[in-house]
Amino acid sequence: DDMAIATHGRSLWIADVSVLRQTDPDSRTEAAKLFKPRNIYSWRSTARRGNSGTRRFVGRNPENVARVAYVLGKNARRIELTIVDLKGEIVKRFEQPPAARGLHTLEWDLRTEGSGRGRGRFGPRITVGDYRVNLRVDGELLGFTPVEIDIRPRAVELLMPEPA
Repeated sequence: DDMAIATHGRSLWIADVSVLRQTDPDSRTEAAKLFKPRNIYSWRSTARRGNSGTRRFVGRNPENVARVAYVLGKNARRIELTIVDLKGEIVKRFEQPPAARGLHTLEWDLRTEGSGRGRGRFGPRITVGDYRVNLRVDGELLGFTPVEIDIRPRAVELLMPEPA
């Protein structure tokens, strides 16, 4: 669900178009529509091995967030998005301010609710697994969608044997 745009020079842009692929003519007339987020990879660093020589590859990993997009068919006074685990327990709750009809997005930093002890408002990072996003508009559940959290290494390196 990415669109890549490249020049004949040295530029390359990659845009996430997953929300556009999920829209249909009914999206504008529904009371609300929640789009399925992309599968999220919780990036982690891996130890480097050996000497990479003088070549250095530079790039940017995807942000470590889940982007949740939804469309409102009419103005809403209260919007609540909750992330729940497979047991149905709430992992994270977001209360959004009143919003006008149209497309809206939310970024989830893959953390649970804050414990209020030591970590302040930030809770621990979630574990790998399957979750569900629920969308409530003015108290009514109007959508839900699954989201998968997986783990990937931060860098992919070719492990070459040490020179003899």
